[in-house]
Amino acid sequence: MLSLGHDHPFTDHHPKNKLRRAARMTIAAAFYCTDGVVVCADTSEETDYTKRDQGKIRAFKNGDETYVFTGAGDADLLEVAMEEIVESRRHREKTSSYEWKNALKRDAAQIFKDYIEPCSGFREHDRIPQMSMIASIQVDGRINIFRIRDTLVRKIKPLDHVSVGVGNLLATSLIDRHLKGANLTMEMTVRLGSYILERVKKSVANCGGYTEFYRQGVDGSLSPGYASGWGAGMAGLDSATTSLIYTALESDDAMFDKALGNLVQQVKNVRTAFVPDSRLRWTQFIEEVPPTPSVSRKSKQAR
Repeated sequence: MLSLGHDHPFTDHHPKNKLRRAARMTIAAAFYCTDGVVVCADTSEETDYTKRDQGKIRAFKNGDETYVFTGAGDADLLEVAMEEIVESRRHREKTSSYEWKNALKRDAAQIFKDYIEPCSGFREHDRIPQMSMIASIQVDGRINIFRIRDTLVRKIKPLDHVSVGVGNLLATSLIDRHLKGANLTMEMTVRLGSYILERVKKSVANCGGYTEFYRQGVDGSLSPGYASGWGAGMAGLDSATTSLIYTALESDDAMFDKALGNLVQQVKNVRTAFVPDSRLRWTQFIEEVPPTPSVSRKSKQAR
């Protein structure tokens, strides 16, 4: 377990003891839905010498509030930043959904001061930890998505999306094409979002592994899953998309009817293939945030 205090995780900076930190060369994204938010990410994590599958999304339940985080950059810094943000919530009064941006800006500034700024004097760029984080915050039946990049915090507009990582450019292009302004449920978005991530992992270096996702409902529900078994659905969807173009361009009526029949069958195959994989791997679970002692005393006095 990483420390929640201010012990610096990147203190060994002597040239003879150069750190080999894990880098999350990630593709991760978050999407607004009609009934909540879907957060998804790949699971590939690399150091200079090794590569492994590692879950990159963390979900926390703090009373009736839920927080889901993911991101790209230095793995240690991301883990510490997530825990620091959650820990700060335990020691502050309840924050409304409208006040969360300012609270996150304060957290980001403190994280930068404690963990990034002390490394800024080193000449070698790879010694300076970096992060680009997605934070999805559910408070009082409202969910807001934020992007945190060092000290910058941007609130994502409703019905929009955000993606981070090395596959960001391709992901943004695909999301704009398939999801821009869409008003979909979480269940539909999980499938379409996983398809987009599969396309990115296939085309962009350093993205890979499984596709991990969390459904975060406006009602406070959290539901994790993996899309590891959807390969056939991804290929089928690509094939159906291509067939749709050919079908629309077909000038012969008989050939058009035949192509239309093939397209219908392909779409049915896609629906069959997109069955959620309910198996949980690694540390994919909901983390309960314990209340502070002062909060517990206030609750007892209120009773």
